[in-house]
Amino acid sequence: MTRFKRLVSRLNYTIRIIFTILLYSLTTGSMAATDHYFFSTNGYTQGDTALTTLSVHQETYKLIMRGDSADTTMPGAGIFEGMLTSQERQKIAIAYERAKEYGPLTPTPIIDQFIRSFYAKGDRIVKLDATVNIAPTNGALLVTVEFINTGREELCLRSPATWEGTYNPIAGSSWIAVSAKRSDTSGLRRDQRELRTGFFGGSAMLNASEFPNDLLCIPSMQTRTARFRVFPQASFKKGQYSIGASMVLRVVSPAELKGVIEMNSVNQMIEFPHDYPSTPNEIEAFSDYLRSKQQH
Repeated sequence: MTRFKRLVSRLNYTIRIIFTILLYSLTTGSMAATDHYFFSTNGYTQGDTALTTLSVHQETYKLIMRGDSADTTMPGAGIFEGMLTSQERQKIAIAYERAKEYGPLTPTPIIDQFIRSFYAKGDRIVKLDATVNIAPTNGALLVTVEFINTGREELCLRSPATWEGTYNPIAGSSWIAVSAKRSDTSGLRRDQRELRTGFFGGSAMLNASEFPNDLLCIPSMQTRTARFRVFPQASFKKGQYSIGASMVLRVVSPAELKGVIEMNSVNQMIEFPHDYPSTPNEIEAFSDYLRSKQQH
């Protein structure tokens, strides 16, 4: 009987130890799960260096969106903060468990609903957008890029005067490229329906002197404008075009957004009054440009 009691006592002790370990694991695991989550993804940019991150701490979230090259429904880049609903906290906890299976980068579909929601409703710490206009000027094309910050803090970029103007994601070079599609494409060949520039940057900039110290800083709720003289890759027809640009930029501040961002401009409609090139000045300038491309 005594031996039996000792066995029961040891069994009870073992059960208590196991229960204590399980209770501790469940409690600390629950605390970690509800206290802080972190997601990182490259599904919203063309490259793999401009990572979008989402962090959740208790009932608050912070979304650092470094661009949306793949889906123009969320143009621009920025930092968004806000409060979570109880339903969002529950869903994020589930998403966090799913994300653990994939390592450091979370597949976009797991967190897409949160990214889109927080992008739309979050308090904007900084929010950078861009619009592009283009018009024939002095034999070439004048590209005007307007940078807009609708956040509550100032945002600073490396000045466009420093942009390398070449596509090199490994080196992290900055560039911009403009494209436009003609509204009326009837009777036109495929190559006549679009307008495209190559990659360009600082060497094409016209107003670099407006941005000292190689910085383009945009205070809260203000805009800044960069102007470039460029050439299209091919001739194009007059008419109405939907125009936009893709670009890779380097953010200097705020610190949380510092580094490379990839973004699209907000598309808009413009009217070209005549074919390009059609004037003697345009024909000569465009011919010189094509010859210089062949030499390089």
